This record gives sequence, structure tokens and C-alpha cells, in this order.
Amino acid sequence: MTPLPSTNKAEIPLLQVRDLTVQFPSAKSEQFKAVDGLSLSLGHGETLALVGESGCGKSATALAIMRLTRKPGIITGGEVLLEGRSLLELPEKELQLLRGGTYSMIFQEPMTSLNPVLKAGFQVTEGIVRHKKISRKEAEREAVRLLEQVGIPSPRERYHAYPHQLSGGMKQRVMIAMALACRPKLLIADEPTTALDVTIQAEILELIDRLKSELEMSLILITHNLGIVAERADMTMVMYAGRVMETAPTATLLANPLHPYTRGLLASLPQNSPPHTRLPTISGGDSCNGWDGNGCPFSPRCPGSDGPCRTARPDLVEAETGHMVSCWKAPRP
Repeated sequence: MTPLPSTNKAEIPLLQVRDLTVQFPSAKSEQFKAVDGLSLSLGHGETLALVGESGCGKSATALAIMRLTRKPGIITGGEVLLEGRSLLELPEKELQLLRGGTYSMIFQEPMTSLNPVLKAGFQVTEGIVRHKKISRKEAEREAVRLLEQVGIPSPRERYHAYPHQLSGGMKQRVMIAMALACRPKLLIADEPTTALDVTIQAEILELIDRLKSELEMSLILITHNLGIVAERADMTMVMYAGRVMETAPTATLLANPLHPYTRGLLASLPQNSPPHTRLPTISGGDSCNGWDGNGCPFSPRCPGSDGPCRTARPDLVEAETGHMVSCWKAPRP
């Protein structure tokens, strides 16, 4: 096991994940690993970006850290420590005191994450009342301020609206307000701006940046937008088939990607191709879901794969200082 190095060496990391494994039933096999032996470390005030194509295990990792893995999925191994406390061993009642307060999550699907029979404002207020020692009236005023902060027009009116009366973008903003309501130490943001237009995206990201700075809040950012990653992430972790393919300080990874999958992702960006040319693609079919081979899961799509790539799993090793990669062809210590 090789944990992700924290960029702040002077203190104990806020979050430590060691050898996390999440499994789901599969038609191909009895169980497949949606997350396969993942380790990471995140310090106070740091931002870690999780990137990779759909189905690679990013959201499954986030839900496991929150201990919200949906059945039939189960966490079958590993450890998750938040400020030294094991989240996987805590009783549910104690965990509920932490969720939404000490750490919280912006979920990817606002349509299914809000309670359809409760008013939007009540759902924001509920978390504030649970975690802060203030009256309900004060919590309601705080909720209205939050709705205004995340860009909802006429926040007092929207406070009394039901989710079906709000647009998809407004639902997304209500979820963001809920996640930020108690100023958590750790925020997990799973595609937090997918339903928003470009202007509102920028406003939401600036709000998260401001709170992150004010509170020294740590952030795990799940996104497909490598522009956001380049601007905001201290560290970037590239996932494929539930495994970590490469992880490094963001500037290092973008300037010198060592894994062929990372190079393929970066090559497919429009700004990296000449005008009026076909965008490069990663050949082969998606093998992200339920990889059960013995070798590197990317080997069926990798132009440089050979015998060892198809028969043995490469360990995640530190090829350069702070730069780890799981590839037989990458530099090895």
C-alpha cells in the first residue's frame, strides 16, 4: 500500500484512506470491485481532484468515505480516518453527528438527492438546527442567506418552494447550500456544477474557494473538467476501473503525465489539438466497469501494452518525488 502524499507535511492529515475496497454484484462475476485498494491522504486546506471517465470509481469512492454506499454495494476492506477517527467503525448515530457538520458532500444528482415532499428551505435549515446551537428562526435566516450566496434569486420566496417548483440548476444550488451550511472541515463535491450555466459555475466555484480559504476547508473535487482541476487542485488522482493509475501534484501531472491513460485524457482536450483536426481518442471499449483480469485494467486499450501488462498488476510506485504511477512502462525507482 502506498498512500497519496499530503502536500502539507507539518501536520497529521485531516483525511486518510487506506486500501479502500467497494464491491458490487456483477453478471460477469460474483462480485466486482468498484473501488480496488484505493489509498489517499488529504491535509487541512488542501484540494484533491479525482478524475477519470464515468464508471471508474470516483463517486463510489466518495460515497464510501461518507459511508453512504448504496446496496447491493458493500465496503469489503480498508479504513477511512477523519481526524484520526475511523468512520467505518463508528455507530450510525455518531456518524450522523459528523455528516453535514464536520464533513459533507455535494451529490451529483440533485433530482434524486432532495426530498420531494419537503420545502427546499426546510431541508437547508434542518442541517443547521442539527449541528449548530441556534434557534430555528436564526437557522431559517441563515438558510436564506445561504440560498442567496449560492445565487438563487428571490431566496425568501424560494425558501418556501418544493423541489419540483425549482429548475435543475436551482436544485443543484440548494444542495450546495445544504453541504456548506455548517461550514464543514471536509467537503466532497461530486460534479458540483454540472447542471449550471458557465456564469453560475464560476460563481459557485468562487463561493467554495472563499469558504475553503476562510475555514481552511479541505476539498475532494470530482470532475471531468480538467480546466477546473488545473486552476484549483493541489493534487490530482487519476482513476480507472476502480484503481489509481497515477497521482501527483497537479502542475506536475499536467506537465509530465506518466501513465498512458492520463496522456490519453490530456490529449483529448480540444485546446491540445490543432484547429480543424479530429480530436484524439482512446481506442478500444470501456473496461472501467467490473475489470476482473490479472493485469493492468487499461492494457486492452493501451497501445504500448505487452506481456507483463496483461498478466500482472503493476503496483502504485513513486516514479519521481511525490509522483506515483501504476504502469510497467513508467520510470521505476
